[in-house]
Amino acid sequence: MVIFAATSLLAPAAWVAVAPAETQPSPPIVTRRDSRLNEVRFTVTVTGYSGYDFSPAALGFPSADLALSLIVNGPLSRINRDTLSTSVWLDNQAVPNANAAGRLEPGVGDGNQLAVVPLPPFQGQSIRWQTDFLAESFNVGVDEARAAAITWPREWHESVRRFLEPETLIDSEAPAIKAFVDQVSGGRLREVTPYVAAKELVRAATLQARNVTGSGIIRQGLGAINGIDVYGSLSLLNSGNGTPADLTCLAVAALRAAGIPARPILGVTRYNDPNRRFVRNGGSGPWVWGEFFLPDAGWIPFDPMIMRSQALRQLDVTRPWKGFANVADLNGVIPMAWTFAPPRAPYVVSGYPAMWWSNVVGLVQNAPVAPTGNLNSNGAYMSVVLTSRGRGPGD
Repeated sequence: MVIFAATSLLAPAAWVAVAPAETQPSPPIVTRRDSRLNEVRFTVTVTGYSGYDFSPAALGFPSADLALSLIVNGPLSRINRDTLSTSVWLDNQAVPNANAAGRLEPGVGDGNQLAVVPLPPFQGQSIRWQTDFLAESFNVGVDEARAAAITWPREWHESVRRFLEPETLIDSEAPAIKAFVDQVSGGRLREVTPYVAAKELVRAATLQARNVTGSGIIRQGLGAINGIDVYGSLSLLNSGNGTPADLTCLAVAALRAAGIPARPILGVTRYNDPNRRFVRNGGSGPWVWGEFFLPDAGWIPFDPMIMRSQALRQLDVTRPWKGFANVADLNGVIPMAWTFAPPRAPYVVSGYPAMWWSNVVGLVQNAPVAPTGNLNSNGAYMSVVLTSRGRGPGD
């Protein structure tokens, strides 16, 4: 009774102030960090000369549009649109008001736009087109344990469904690609989470290449860059040989065939070699890697060429891998496109894939990929200059 008497001295429950339990929101599964700024100068030169015999082949059209793909706001980067400017020279004569006449058009997916510049009627030998902008790139951090726990959604969000479909060089509907996915998964794809499935599929696609050739860049003449050296997902799957870009093509095709949204990333970086060792004070050129999407997380990057630098076949899928998810040095690249092909007509690929297109078929040969030799009916070359401006403002 004494105990009960003591408890009767407590204030009524309604009078007791109890601090509510604070629930801290979980940090994002994918975060951006270590931002870096670069001034980017992307120049395209089209000449009326063949890349082999230099025979005259004059350029001519009543009018034309040139379109450069830009990732204005993406998972790995963003562009300050106030710094975007363009200049055009026809036979070394500047086109007046080229920048004022330029426009932005929708690209492929949220955050991608096309910087389009119209050309006046022209008959001559050369076109030079220069685009300048300030870009901020990020490294990403991925909480791999939480990413690996995310289950398959009932359906994918509308914004990413486009990255489940086949496209140029990404043959995700091909029977051979689907058979490859079935072989890798043993027919038990949905018995693991999409993150684990993606990891196994990217590993298998990377291992499919018995031989990787080239630097990933097509060059001609005095080292001028024509574009990206790529043959596509089926070429690598069927032959076992491929370029650095082909590894990404097969990985992305396999992921899409498995029902996981995925896309290649075409970007530019300071000079790289096939093992993607960055030379900070070297030249610049294109590079290709990939990413796939997870609900409640976002886009997860991967780079098959980095993955090849380790004993990939023996790696434990539950452990972190170099080149998958937490990819190093992504703040040293500028993503520019999520497709090798133009997003729609009337734009066509201008020779080798190079992140820019035109709407005049006769400007350069309409060829999405170069299986043998030079497919440029005219010389089409690109150059990139990246000037570091140090740390970015971050998020």
